[in-house]
Amino acid sequence: RLPGPARWARAPRAKAIRRAEKVVRGDGWLCLVPQLDGKLAAYGTAVRMLQLAPMADGSALGLPHPRAAVRIGKIEGSTVEVEVIEESSAKVPVALGKAVERAIQLLPELREPVTWSAEELRKSADPAQLLAWQIDVSPEHCQLYLADGDAGARMAVLVDALELILSAE
Repeated sequence: RLPGPARWARAPRAKAIRRAEKVVRGDGWLCLVPQLDGKLAAYGTAVRMLQLAPMADGSALGLPHPRAAVRIGKIEGSTVEVEVIEESSAKVPVALGKAVERAIQLLPELREPVTWSAEELRKSADPAQLLAWQIDVSPEHCQLYLADGDAGARMAVLVDALELILSAE
């Protein structure tokens, strides 16, 4: 999950449910580290687990709040050493503006609904942050997005992901 607001997620696997239960009883923090080609990825997301509820089918419904992109360091058992990727404003504002305009062109073509307004995207210092959590981007694009704290670079990654999604439809 890319950083953004808290949103519901179903946990169907018993191991994931046990981990989430332990986290909710503890400090509430969890690091989501995806696998790419069977190996743990270099970047993940620091998540605060707000709630967890068992479901009748044996799964659980959780409310994780993805807070920050992190670089994954040493992993020992269930403990992960992380470095938060600091967010910054766009190093090249013109490139950010062009990426925003391209996204404004592409967003109406998506099949899945995304909440956005052109005015809000144009005024935001980090427009990718308003959109990314709503779009189902590939694991590779997620890694590129999480790896860079620059708002313009993240927006460019998101535009590339949007173009890829639309070319597959």
